[in-house]
Amino acid sequence: MAKITGKTKTGYAYSYDERILTDWEFVQLPSITQSGSDMEKIAASTKVVELLVGKDKMDGLLAHVRNHNDGFAPVESIVAEFTDMIS
Repeated sequence: MAKITGKTKTGYAYSYDERILTDWEFVQLPSITQSGSDMEKIAASTKVVELLVGKDKMDGLLAHVRNHNDGFAPVESIVAEFTDMIS
């Protein structure tokens, strides 16, 4: 099992199992974010980030984003962190 580790542009340190990038659920969820109902899009977006960072590290990611955004976690900031982690 190979780990992918790094830091995002804002300094969030991450580590994840590279196998998640080819996991069926992880790959399927982005299509729902494009074609589902609004509630399905929100649920799928949340789940795909959670699958990448892990449930146990979601609070840390949210805290990091809030620290950089006056206590708020804007969707676009979470997406930017996610994008950094998978690129």
